[in-house]
Amino acid sequence: MASTKTTYRTTRASTNEEVTFKDPTSDRATIARLRREKDELTRHLHIYEDHIRRLTVENTRLAAELEALAGVTRLNVFRTHRDD
Repeated sequence: MASTKTTYRTTRASTNEEVTFKDPTSDRATIARLRREKDELTRHLHIYEDHIRRLTVENTRLAAELEALAGVTRLNVFRTHRDD
């Protein structure tokens, strides 16, 4: 997206120094664009979190099914924890 910047130049009478002022409307437009992009990225983040959560649950379920079909017995099922 092409950005157009309008600058206003003036010279200070006392120092003969050139000062540049940016157009405040371009700043507002940039802020609005950045807020929209942030909202879009936040929305994508939530979507990806949901997908990762679902894939994790599905992976755990499929691994358990595979182990059951293959006849795998987990040793930690039969262990008891002792509080010392």
